[in-house]
Amino acid sequence: MQGRGRRVFPASPDRSLLLLKADGGLPHGGGIRIGTEQPEHQTLLDWVAAGAPFGSPDDPKVIAIKVTPHEEQLSMRTTRKLSVEATWSDGRKMDVTRLATYQSNNDALATVDEDGQVTIGESAGGVTVMATYLGQVDVFQAIVPRGEAIENYPAVAEANFIDAPIHAKLKKLNIVPSGECDDAIYLRRVYLDIIGTLPTPEKARSFLADDRGDKRARLVDELLKRPEYADYWALKWADLLRVDLLKLGHKRAYLYYKWIRDSFSTNTPLDQFAYELVAAEGSVAESPAAQFYSVVSKPNEMASTISQVLLGVRIECAQCHHHPYDRWSQTDYYGMQAFFTQVAFKNSPRGQVLVSTGNAKSTHPRSRKRSLPTPWHNRCPKLRQQVTGASYWRNG
Repeated sequence: MQGRGRRVFPASPDRSLLLLKADGGLPHGGGIRIGTEQPEHQTLLDWVAAGAPFGSPDDPKVIAIKVTPHEEQLSMRTTRKLSVEATWSDGRKMDVTRLATYQSNNDALATVDEDGQVTIGESAGGVTVMATYLGQVDVFQAIVPRGEAIENYPAVAEANFIDAPIHAKLKKLNIVPSGECDDAIYLRRVYLDIIGTLPTPEKARSFLADDRGDKRARLVDELLKRPEYADYWALKWADLLRVDLLKLGHKRAYLYYKWIRDSFSTNTPLDQFAYELVAAEGSVAESPAAQFYSVVSKPNEMASTISQVLLGVRIECAQCHHHPYDRWSQTDYYGMQAFFTQVAFKNSPRGQVLVSTGNAKSTHPRSRKRSLPTPWHNRCPKLRQQVTGASYWRNG
């Protein structure tokens, strides 16, 4: 035991430097970090007294946390205390409110202290407070309405399925949606949104003179069939998917870009597009989607780019430590990266060929254990539908 030095001293736990410096018993540049009256101090003291055990891989683990309340409507300049309960793999439940960490996604609307006390500011809106504990995440959502409730809230027409949840949220916030824009404004907006350019004077006059009730829907269908639609959106996705002329050269860059453009032109379903990209293989000179792996050539870059572009998740922060603002852990990161360690290029009579080796080589930097390809829908059910088309991707 004495071989551990003075930092951890099981024979006399309260003389361990780990505690003396943390509780102010010895001068320390970081100041007092844990007061002697805090439960955490006693936990550390007991741990040192027990010989500072490392624990066992079979020890119970936290499998979920629950924030209470989950959602609530609050007035401006009010407070709300949150509570957090953890569920362990052996079925135990424990209040971890003081041990959890908290983060507001908008400090202008609401702040939260280290004890889970939420303070609402002086602006209306929706704000989310995230609680994390030992790799598990849950959220509290506050609705802060503007002024008094509207007694006779008007009925608002819904044009698409997305309108229902938006209108419901606006009603909670006491905000009446803006009225429908006129035809001239709509015409300008829809042209810029779909094909990235303005209508010609002739097209504008024709649309404004049209008195049919479905002319807006007809215009959208017309614009989606125009070649400019594929041009415009292929340009956006070419940027996201790294169509790099300098790295690929003119011929291969055009091959890659044309595949993206053709996907929009033929209205390829997004899940099919994602599958063709992620599971690309074959001759690099002939396979358009294989160009992605020529540009994004490192497994960590592949994992980060695919996660952000196709799943809307930024996981770079989880490469070195647990993501500070989300549920993703290092285990999640290296489980995702493991998919892409199977990507390899081999020489053949046809030139370079993209293949899947079927041998994941990702190693977790902390445990030094091999990380196997792991689909994220096990950690986040909402992603289940997003990965269905290529659920095991290159390991399929």
